[in-house]
Amino acid sequence: MFVATAYPGTEMFRHPKVQSLLSKHFGIVFGQMGDPLPDEALRSYILELDDATKVLHGTNGEPINFGDMPLDTFLEARDCADSGSIGKILNM
Repeated sequence: MFVATAYPGTEMFRHPKVQSLLSKHFGIVFGQMGDPLPDEALRSYILELDDATKVLHGTNGEPINFGDMPLDTFLEARDCADSGSIGKILNM
């Protein structure tokens, strides 16, 4: 199961909700044009982008969900995918 992930330079990365979550969970600072400041916070985030199937966790360990699905439902779907119970996701 691929997880929606905001990669720098993409339209998703510029979305206000995504930028808010990135600021909150990673301390990324965005300039007036919506571009991230190239600092250690951005570098740390980029290093987390190694696997499109994993759930990202912020610096406080809290899972991050960029989508509109409630976090508990998102994590339940992730658990179903990890356990091979893909069919259960369709009934959620």
